[in-house]
Amino acid sequence: MSPAYQIALEDLANREPDTVATIFSQGNGTFGVRATDPLLAVDGTVVNGFFETSPIIYGEAAHGYAKEHQTIVPLPSLRHLTIIDQAGHPAATHALKDVRLDMQTGALTMTTEIVFPDDDRPLELTTTSLIGQADQDLTAYLLGYTLTTTAYEGVITFTKGPLVFQEKESDIERDPRVVVRPLQLKHAIIDSSATAVVQRIQTTESQLTRFIKTSNVAGLTQTVKVAPAQPAHFEAYVQVAQQDSFALDLDAAVAQRTKAFWHQFWASAAIDITGDDKMAQGLHFNVFQLAQSANRTGEYSIAAKGVSGPGYEGHFFWDTEMYMLPFFTYTHPEIARKLLEFRYRQLPLARKRARDMGVAQGGLFPWRSINGAEASAFFPAGTAQYHIDADIAYAVAQYFEVTQDKDFMEKFGLPILWETAQFWRYFGAWSERDGRRVFMFHDVTGPDEYTALVDNNTYTNRMAKANIEDFLSAYAQLAASSSLDIEEADLQALKDIAAGIYLPEPGDNGVTAQDDTFLSKPIWPFATTPADHYPLLLHYHPLTIYRYQVSKQPDELMLDMLFPDDKAVSQKKIDYAYYERLATHDSSLSRSAYAVLAANLGDTEKAYHYFMDSALLDLTDLQGNTKDGLHMANLGGSWMSAAYGFAGLKVVEGQLSISNRLPAQWQTLALNLLFRGRQLHIVLTHDNTVVTLLAGEPLTLAVDDQEQEISRK
Repeated sequence: MSPAYQIALEDLANREPDTVATIFSQGNGTFGVRATDPLLAVDGTVVNGFFETSPIIYGEAAHGYAKEHQTIVPLPSLRHLTIIDQAGHPAATHALKDVRLDMQTGALTMTTEIVFPDDDRPLELTTTSLIGQADQDLTAYLLGYTLTTTAYEGVITFTKGPLVFQEKESDIERDPRVVVRPLQLKHAIIDSSATAVVQRIQTTESQLTRFIKTSNVAGLTQTVKVAPAQPAHFEAYVQVAQQDSFALDLDAAVAQRTKAFWHQFWASAAIDITGDDKMAQGLHFNVFQLAQSANRTGEYSIAAKGVSGPGYEGHFFWDTEMYMLPFFTYTHPEIARKLLEFRYRQLPLARKRARDMGVAQGGLFPWRSINGAEASAFFPAGTAQYHIDADIAYAVAQYFEVTQDKDFMEKFGLPILWETAQFWRYFGAWSERDGRRVFMFHDVTGPDEYTALVDNNTYTNRMAKANIEDFLSAYAQLAASSSLDIEEADLQALKDIAAGIYLPEPGDNGVTAQDDTFLSKPIWPFATTPADHYPLLLHYHPLTIYRYQVSKQPDELMLDMLFPDDKAVSQKKIDYAYYERLATHDSSLSRSAYAVLAANLGDTEKAYHYFMDSALLDLTDLQGNTKDGLHMANLGGSWMSAAYGFAGLKVVEGQLSISNRLPAQWQTLALNLLFRGRQLHIVLTHDNTVVTLLAGEPLTLAVDDQEQEISRK
């Protein structure tokens, strides 16, 4: 097992149980299991899309406010096992000895020291687990338990029963990123035998149901003798499904198919660093966990914490399209397509939301949601982030550009681009600015949630322009085969709007404004802000923060990453220097974007340090809240830092471009990509850039500003 593809307990900066449970979580996008202590009956299972609703209570409500909270329902851990001695005493964990995750196979091993009451002879319990990854195995979780000892001798009994539901006290959580709500579940055993038990679990309000089957052909209760040199073994198989139907045989074939899945995954998504083992390990961990949280059925999206924890109530945001999709688009486009198909299925709710917001045509996707209905109770930093429409549209256009998947575009992509383009047409307004007629967007919030409800947020305006232009371009290519019935007058109106959208020129200080008023505000008093008052959102009223120039994450600067050829390098340097000094990086989305931007400006030393924070963010618990779940956007962002930043990956007028910006700390950076049916292997060294065609037709691309045609040897 390569150390760069293994995470062990000693690699963690924070070894508290909840953080350990997050880091070593296993998932397949359908459900996830946190690496909890197997002897503890605690919550530890996250099922994608299994949520409860509760009314949002406003002191002063208004038309169009979101009506219901949506909260992911954490279920009891599937890992729980009861071990009792011959006197009937249950074993308890004395110490966590070791945890190891093999990212090349997906296998997790946890070793704990356990003891029985009034008995000082320790035993070691080794728990191995594997979650199914092949399409037919997305309900499967395989467990093995081995008990060993050097001193204990006696008869013990293993029992793997139904999930243990416990009454929970309502916690008061001050962090708005972690919301704890009392959730009432109905659960019942609907089938039981000596070898299997099936439970039905239902939410009370949302009326969702899941079934969990626990089985072992040798019996769910087994009594064995354990002694020195005589270990005891027990196995269990668990399935999580939407229907009371368990056709899957949980045997060695699941493990074989899972191993094959990860072998193929790494073949397509290989990304390796030599000369910097810690960064290589961190990057492998990030893309591995990104894959584990990606739903592959088209039924759900990727939540902000994936299936690794309940943070952010299990909601998905713009993070999926802007930070996670690029990895899948360039390495596993079949997964990217499913995630975008999910957005297509949301269009009916998006149209309804647009009408609620007073927009006559088009659709508005929710800022935060699980099922497609808006669940953001704080509209200034929620619904007002209308850029979500353009973010999704950008991801659709990028997917089509990279894959040329016309079937997707005709069925799903064009309708998304049309509905979002229509939204901008009817949401914005023509006005006068500097003696010319321009199209503007008022009272919006950009990516920087420390600045809300402004006119002409530059990110929003530029993304809306791209949204409309991408629709017009795609429709021109596919109109003959599209089912959309669009009048020429509608197309002309969109062309006029795209050409007329207001984008600011640099002001007197040479800086591109984030919005109409941002640069006129005082700068946040960084020098007098205590270090323990970050993140600011936990210590200052939003209206206090809104009065200042301060940023939670890149906003206007995001455009320099998404549209790298829009500005001259000299202008990008001015903007970067200005906005970087205002950045708190209170959002985990921040550092990876700054890494890309610094690399693109040639500052590879600064880019490396931002990348280091991004690559190791969860392993070092940099944000202090990894216990609530992994920071999924950052996981994808670290891949973007390497690919967009150090490898300079971009597409210009349909041509792939690679630019070598290898940091001094590395000997090589190698990565695999898929581009328009070609499998590419790219190796950067300090002396050269080599692109090899592994599969597909010959391709002409730009490598370090020189055109090259590559073909298979």
